[in-house]
Amino acid sequence: MRPLVSIIIPTYNRSHLIGETLDSVINQTYSHWECIVVDDRSDDYTEELINFYRKKDPRIKLFQRPEELSKGAAGCRNIGIRNSIGDFIQFLDSDDLLSKSCLENRIQFIINYPRNNLWVFKTANFHTGSVPQLFNTLPNLQNEKDFYLKSFLDGSYPFTVISTIWKKQYLRELNGFDTEFLLLEDPVLHVKSLLADGKIVTDIEGKIDTFYRTNNVSKRDQIQIWKYQLKFAKKYKNEFRNYNSAYFYKIIKSLFCDDFSFKYFKKTLSLGVKTRNISLLFFFKSMFFSLYYISKLNHKRYIGFNTVRKLVLKK
Repeated sequence: MRPLVSIIIPTYNRSHLIGETLDSVINQTYSHWECIVVDDRSDDYTEELINFYRKKDPRIKLFQRPEELSKGAAGCRNIGIRNSIGDFIQFLDSDDLLSKSCLENRIQFIINYPRNNLWVFKTANFHTGSVPQLFNTLPNLQNEKDFYLKSFLDGSYPFTVISTIWKKQYLRELNGFDTEFLLLEDPVLHVKSLLADGKIVTDIEGKIDTFYRTNNVSKRDQIQIWKYQLKFAKKYKNEFRNYNSAYFYKIIKSLFCDDFSFKYFKKTLSLGVKTRNISLLFFFKSMFFSLYYISKLNHKRYIGFNTVRKLVLKK
């Protein structure tokens, strides 16, 4: 069995990084793959670089996102899914890396567990000059699906988009990624799969085979994260209650930082109360702490700040 694997890479202005990513694809010990790069209309020299790699290896293909289609990684990945001819889909971001034996090991695991439609493998996160650390939170094998679903609904991310390989037919049945999410589009897809008929299995014994590059988060990026966390909360508000999720508590606590946004604090807190995902007691304690936080004594160097924070925001 040598199924074709379609590796789908969305990219935008990553000409300084995507070459290393493509080298990790070309160096795979498993050779039966195609690599579909979907450019989100970059304005650097990404297109020229990809064309260089296409000449080097014809298994690499380039698609441009049409202007009329949704911008973002979700839309680009959907374009990749539609244009793929493989049996299985491996997503890869344009700054991440595959180990040499990644696809070979993953295909062997799929052969061992053929009845599944979503397989999870170990990923390490890294940044330049750092020692890679395991990203995944590994489940109890007797209750994988519930463990993963509860983790995502709690606002934890037990695996990332590159940790998985999908049966393409199943991805199509799920209608791919939700293009309304410019961020958190992969947790949305994972939750959608787990709530549906996702037959998931994890390679607990396997080695780390993908590497997820971490980047510094700017103030602007953090505000966008809060925006889509709130959107995620609206989408799955009923599931949060069914699974006794700590999502609202976690997000509200994360808002109290140097880039505090009262706008998203108020919206998240209000939604949590309306959907009965947070208690009235936590609501009033959070409001008290927000006033304390934005007062003249809000700087963390003041004595008692962290003590008050822990006491007030205890669930």
